[in-house]
Formats: sequence, structure tokens, C-alpha cells
Amino acid sequence: MITREDLNALSPQEIQDKLDHEVENYEKEVEQMSIVDAEEAEANMIKTMEEYDQYLNGISYALPNTVKLADKDISRKTICSRISTLIADMEIGWSYTAGMFQLFDFWAKDADTKGRVEYKVFDSTIRILQQLKYKGSQKWLSGTCAYQLLKGASDEYTKDTSYLIFLASMH
Repeated sequence: MITREDLNALSPQEIQDKLDHEVENYEKEVEQMSIVDAEEAEANMIKTMEEYDQYLNGISYALPNTVKLADKDISRKTICSRISTLIADMEIGWSYTAGMFQLFDFWAKDADTKGRVEYKVFDSTIRILQQLKYKGSQKWLSGTCAYQLLKGASDEYTKDTSYLIFLASMH
């Protein structure tokens, strides 16, 4: 089976093609398996998924100290503050408050000092910022700053997430 490391030298389209091909081949293999072999393959896949989940829990992505926007250098501290403000301005249901507060708190306090963002925080931040509607030039600037800060890690994040989806497809 393909590993996460096998994706390092590939473009996004090559990754998708390779993973799709792997899933198709695996589905054909499973069709030919006995029930006992299929159960063993499933147990192995669950173990692989658990190991990959542990890997994701241990990785983080570096954040640049500054980003250049409109010929100005904007500090990571300023951008982290803008991200926390975008999150704080969200209207959410009660069941999301604890998780959103943790995310807000990370960007308000920890992101600048750590200079790194863990996979799960990066993933949540990307998903939330993508669903927001930005009204007014200050919000547009905040969204653009966030994009500039996070884009350096997007290739690695995409590979990590693509492999996670691949493992789920194999299961």
C-alpha cells in the first residue's frame, strides 16, 4: 500500500490520480478475498488508520514571522490577532462554543509565540475561514492576511489530508 511519504514528490493532481488508482486496485482485491482474509485486511486497515491518526496528532506546520501584502510586511502577531477576531465574530450554535473558544484562544494567545500550528488546529481554521462571508475592507484584509500566513503549509496539509481521506476510502 502507498504510504504518506510516497506523496512528497507529487503534484496535487498526481496525488489524486495515484490514490484513486490505489483505491480501485484495493477494491478489486477485496472482491476476491475470503471473509476471513477481508476481516484481516480490515483489522490491518484500522491499525494503519490509528497509526496515521497518531502521526497527525504529532505534526505541526511552521508559520512565517511576517508576510508581505501590498508591499508591506505584516507580522505573524498581527495576523494571528486578525484570525482570532474573525473567529470571535462568528455566530455559532451552543454545541460549538467550547471548540470555537479553544480555536479562538489558540490564535489570540499561542499561535504567535509558538510559531507553529498543529494539524487539527490548521484543519479547523482552514475549514472555518473558508465558510465565512467577508464584508468590508477590514474583513477582506483579515481574510487575505490569514491566507498569506497559512499558504506556506498548504502543500503539506493537503498531502496529509489527502492521505487521511485515502485511508478512509480504503476502509
